[in-house]
Amino acid sequence: MNTVEQALNYVEEMFRKYGAEPADDASKAELLGLRRSYVRGGVYYRAESADFKEGQIIIITATDNPEYAKVGIQDNIAGFPADFPEEKIEKEVRFAFDIEPYPENYPDY
Repeated sequence: MNTVEQALNYVEEMFRKYGAEPADDASKAELLGLRRSYVRGGVYYRAESADFKEGQIIIITATDNPEYAKVGIQDNIAGFPADFPEEKIEKEVRFAFDIEPYPENYPDY
């Protein structure tokens, strides 16, 4: 990945690959400058980024409450470096979606 924006777009691509669909476009969260939420199995997921002294990270958030999702109130469920290769980003989405379990040696898998 070259940029944080590209990494975020790739996470959202993986959301769609694994069955998540974009949530309502009129979301208040988007009006607040947050990225779009995606819905999979009644759970709303969103990818955001944050800057730390160690570098930029991607954060996957989730909630099962649609009203919370609309205003951006979601729990952080996964965080990883924004410069992860695509294969690891896809794995992180699979972990977040409970498609496969976190390995025993996480995060050094």
